Amino acid sequence: MKNPQKGDLTQKKNISSVPFVESLGFGSKLVMINNRELSVDGCKGILEYETDSIRLNLGNQQLKITGRNLSVRALERNRAEINGYITGMEFDI
Repeated sequence: MKNPQKGDLTQKKNISSVPFVESLGFGSKLVMINNRELSVDGCKGILEYETDSIRLNLGNQQLKITGRNLSVRALERNRAEINGYITGMEFDI
């Protein structure tokens, strides 16, 4: 049996390759891969669009994405896909 304090390093996953999925309620869902791609389901529209910040309308709340060289790769009926170097996300309820 391995020492639980040291852990088994061979069992750890590379977190940069594991998608981050978060349900926000009200029909919204975020999927983030690394800090370069973000998919937002439940997006009602774009409120602000700059290369260093994008603010999305999620209905009952807003999501502000900050970073560098941000762009909206796709905007579909209820979905937005953001690319760039994402450094932060902030929710306004």
